[in-house]
Amino acid sequence: PRSREVGQSYVTSVVTTLYSFGVALWKVGKIRPDLVLCNGPGTCLPIVVVTFVLRVLGLCEGKVVFVESFCRVNSLSLTGKLLYPIVDRFLVHWEELYQDYPRSELISTSFYKLYSAYRRVSFESFYIYHIVH
Repeated sequence: PRSREVGQSYVTSVVTTLYSFGVALWKVGKIRPDLVLCNGPGTCLPIVVVTFVLRVLGLCEGKVVFVESFCRVNSLSLTGKLLYPIVDRFLVHWEELYQDYPRSELISTSFYKLYSAYRRVSFESFYIYHIVH
């Protein structure tokens, strides 16, 4: 379950967040994953935190890989900011974030390659470059 619904008040979100952590504790404790791969929404926060705590306690060996949202170019999402210190690998799509967060890893996507090439050459060269290469 979600920790907080869109538009939900912060006061009532305390209850839903605690409920989400309870469900995450039950599921992660039961499954004991080797890997948790999450892509950014706040719904992954309880699962990642519970996996981390169980690993610290020696009850789970799960590694956590967080992939920041592709739309985050200049700043991390709130979930990214909260999870950055505790995940094993933190993947970003943009050079700007990679430079600002030393533990992050830059993953290259086709769009990123196209965009980077476009920033280096004129539009005409860009089109020809990607047809040839």
